[in-house]
Amino acid sequence: MSNFVPESAHMREALILCFHLNLTVAESHRMLIEAYGDHAFSVSNCKKWFRKFRAGVFDVRNEERGHAPKKFEDNE
Repeated sequence: MSNFVPESAHMREALILCFHLNLTVAESHRMLIEAYGDHAFSVSNCKKWFRKFRAGVFDVRNEERGHAPKKFEDNE
C-alpha cells in the first residue's frame, strides 16, 4: 500500500466519476473506502456532494470561508 493521502478535492473528483456512472452514494462510499481506507470521506459527506451534483454544482475546489479577524493587541 502506498503512503498516498488524498486531498479532499481529489476525492470529490472521484465522486463526480461515481455520480456520472450512476452509482449510489453507498456504492461510491465503498469505492472510496476500498481506495483510500481511513482517509475516505464519510457517508454523510458523500451524500452532501451527491446533493450538490444533482443540483448541477460540480465545482470541487475548496470553498473560501470567512474567518474572524485576528485580534492584535499592542502591548506598548
